[in-house]
Amino acid sequence: MSQTLPSIFAICDKQYQRLEEALLAVGKLYKSKRAAEAEEALLFLEIYAALVGRLRQREELHLPDAFKRLQRYFRRTRHLKAIENQYAHFGKALALRLPSYAQALEKEKLSLYAEAFEEVHTLTPAAHAAFYKALHKGSKAVEPLTLHQTSQALVEEELAFIRFCDGDLLDAPQWRQVYEALQRVVVLENIRLSVGLESIFLPEMHQRFTELLVAIRHWFEVQLFLQHLSYFVSMEEQTQEAYRTFLAKVRARRKAQVAHSASLLKAITKCL
Repeated sequence: MSQTLPSIFAICDKQYQRLEEALLAVGKLYKSKRAAEAEEALLFLEIYAALVGRLRQREELHLPDAFKRLQRYFRRTRHLKAIENQYAHFGKALALRLPSYAQALEKEKLSLYAEAFEEVHTLTPAAHAAFYKALHKGSKAVEPLTLHQTSQALVEEELAFIRFCDGDLLDAPQWRQVYEALQRVVVLENIRLSVGLESIFLPEMHQRFTELLVAIRHWFEVQLFLQHLSYFVSMEEQTQEAYRTFLAKVRARRKAQVAHSASLLKAITKCL
């Protein structure tokens, strides 16, 4: 395996282009869909940077501070969009509306979008040119065996935490750790496949990863809505019956979803 992999940077460059296109779009009109695309591209670049740093056996590369600030805004945007969607979902299911809460949600959205829009416009080419150059340089002349061993080691590090997780005992931050670890595993596998290396896991295991990621994401969105609505209710002088009905329904849904996620996690840990 002495040949090199000149195409390893291609998948990174594609994500960089995706990021630039999304940033251009949100710089004209800030929308949650394009913000989500930018966030996904930044996640990939963050994981790719860690891989490149390990390949070159030097200190891990990190996202520039300007990207990290945007990443936080994009994450907040995704969370608020999830809360909006959950409010609409439960409102339709219960045939109830919470006018005051809806108004507060819209006000928060307008404020966040305005702040995020301003942050996008503080980004300059110089802010990330060095990062792009470092990724490109670190991607040159990578031997297949080196990439195979390094990516496999990174995947193993992510799985080390998951192996000892008991879904019935995890709290919200730990579920988030499981979710992020699985995200990194999937991205690393995609990088391997993009340059012709074999997948570490069989398709059946990847299907289980996907199912768990979806389950945790659904649980997390309900959890976000419950926290957001609970805080709003706590600030009100009087709690209307409609709010109590909402909260009871959301709590029941959250309980069912975390049980489902725990079941999927147990099935995965048995196979690792």
